[in-house]
Amino acid sequence: MVFALNSYTELPCPPDVRAALIVGHPGHELRIHGWLESVRPTVFVLTDGSGRTGCSRLESTKHIVTQANAECGNVFGLFADAELYEMLLCKEHQRLIELAEELALQLASKKINFILGDSAEGYNPSHDLCRLLIDAAVSQLEYPVTNLAFPLVDAPDAARRYGSNTVYRYDLDDLAFARKMFAAESYHELASEFENAISRYGREPFRQEFFATSDESAFSYGCAANPWYEEYGAAQVRAGHYQHAIQYREHMLPLAQALKQPIRVVA
Repeated sequence: MVFALNSYTELPCPPDVRAALIVGHPGHELRIHGWLESVRPTVFVLTDGSGRTGCSRLESTKHIVTQANAECGNVFGLFADAELYEMLLCKEHQRLIELAEELALQLASKKINFILGDSAEGYNPSHDLCRLLIDAAVSQLEYPVTNLAFPLVDAPDAARRYGSNTVYRYDLDDLAFARKMFAAESYHELASEFENAISRYGREPFRQEFFATSDESAFSYGCAANPWYEEYGAAQVRAGHYQHAIQYREHMLPLAQALKQPIRVVA
């Protein structure tokens, strides 16, 4: 146990939990590959990761999940990315509320008590939406659940800055780290993202995986409220790839508020 200067407690990640991994896109599991192998959670994925190319990444993620002896959940690539973005643009809140309810039912059916999922980093609206859905699903459960986020674009240890009292850390030995790097290098659809991450942070920081309670103020004051995806989306509209871009205040914040409305509790 390590006590840091900013008053959080750092704990090893518990191995004996009924765990779930919930991510917005296939490929996010690479960030926490060591934990995935060790804990073998049920894996839920919102989209197929097709982006504007139309090419799904689900098979690559299914292979990683199978290799780790984990299992795919019933919510696994429900939407193409374009479909999910259209739901956000059209403010189809009811469909997303129902998705949060379905996630809650799936978690309750397996008595999941430990969840890892995407952080709201303001990088991609699907990532931030995933965090909103996780939090909404957990709020429906009548039993205690540890609900943690991990960084997708920031450095692996960025979870230390989430404002949580407790940060969990999973340390990879040499073999587990080698398997993680091999899985990332073999995930050809994300080759450029992998290269960018290694160029930015190097390899060694990915030997440790950090998880913490997400900072709920992110949607009001943090990066998710001043998101990079607005800048990127505007550039894509100018380039003619999209007609409209997702905006935080127009599209994400109303959904965040809708998902916080009282909904049924799941035993």
